[in-house]
Amino acid sequence: RESWGAHGDWVTHFYAAYSYLEVNFPDSEQITFVTTANHQIKTGVDLFYKKFSTSMRWRYRTSSESVVDNIRNDSFGILHFSLNYLVLKNEDNPKLNSELNVFLRATNVLDNKHYHVGAAGDSFGRTPQETLKIMAGFRFGINY
Repeated sequence: RESWGAHGDWVTHFYAAYSYLEVNFPDSEQITFVTTANHQIKTGVDLFYKKFSTSMRWRYRTSSESVVDNIRNDSFGILHFSLNYLVLKNEDNPKLNSELNVFLRATNVLDNKHYHVGAAGDSFGRTPQETLKIMAGFRFGINY
């Protein structure tokens, strides 16, 4: 995670991660293993300007499949977005700070279809995962 620091009223954070997984088991009738994606990339950026903040997150995974149920998940990318506005912040009491935020959050903005590949005997194979969802609301927090 990299912070580009404050530039006037702007603050920016960036992060990126990559993972690689290779699974090799000796031939055996007793091993039932659900593979996960060999390659996965996660990246995101946060922008802060005075009382506004926004965040974008992107995750990409290569294909995965269940060795047992012969269910396959193609490669996919997922984009998440959020927007936040700090309405009120109370810092009068150093032992008890509170704040009120208004937010808008969207998951899987591009509505990319991807599915749970399932494990041996798992009845959830081909269950849609993380469909497009848009949420808005108020968030009240107390820090002590």
